[in-house]
Amino acid sequence: MFIFHLHEFIVYLFYIYSLIILSILIKPSISLYSFFIPFIAICSFFALKSCQYYQNLSTARILSVSTLYSISASAILIFINQTWNFLKKFTIFKIFLLASPLLYYWTVKSYECLFNCPPSRNFNSLKIPYYLATITNFIIILYKFF
Repeated sequence: MFIFHLHEFIVYLFYIYSLIILSILIKPSISLYSFFIPFIAICSFFALKSCQYYQNLSTARILSVSTLYSISASAILIFINQTWNFLKKFTIFKIFLLASPLLYYWTVKSYECLFNCPPSRNFNSLKIPYYLATITNFIIILYKFF
């Protein structure tokens, strides 16, 4: 069942916007993504592990799904970085970026329903990493501007 949680949505909002801003400001590098991909994969692994659908799967399979997700997320951030100067003039691109937190929230809630996860499992199991990542991202953003 889909239940809207304002606190969860607000955290996702700041998290996703901080990632978008960073992807625009910082050129992708191997060192950056060699940290980012495993971090996202490990966090995703712990979020998925408690879902009923994944309980019968091996650790390797769950880690594979998590790694695929983190590579996809990285590809989106690289795409934003590489196309920003060209696509920023298109309204549809700006709308997509502005709607990204809502899309992320909807995706998380959809997979929780689809894979029979406890409500807000993603947020509850990853609350601290979301806070830390968002705060770190905004510190880097502030550093870039000052």
